[in-house]
Amino acid sequence: MCAFYRGREFIIKNEYIKKISALWDDPLTTIREKAHRSLLNLCEHDNGINPSLGCGLLERLVEKTEEEKEERILVLILNMIKRLLYGEGATDRALQTPLIDQLLKFLKSKNPQVIFMKIEKY
Repeated sequence: MCAFYRGREFIIKNEYIKKISALWDDPLTTIREKAHRSLLNLCEHDNGINPSLGCGLLERLVEKTEEEKEERILVLILNMIKRLLYGEGATDRALQTPLIDQLLKFLKSKNPQVIFMKIEKY
């Protein structure tokens, strides 16, 4: 839904960003992955970045880099952080989190997608 303009408008207008991000804590990997993909699609477009930042997604994503064990979801998280950093004031906000320390830990990963934060096409 977030991949289409009207879907993005609907999600933003009805303030569903926080509700979707609440699914990041679901015990089922598939649900967490779909929630991350949905909001990544939202953040792939300029009109979705600032509303996502306004909901505190950047800070939550940094927390998730510490908690998430599934590497394919971790790649989605890193890509979303990368995209959110284009938003207004996002760099300053990111520097107030432990993001740099987390990124340094990922340099030890054996998965090149985690190291280079490659976006997978699905």
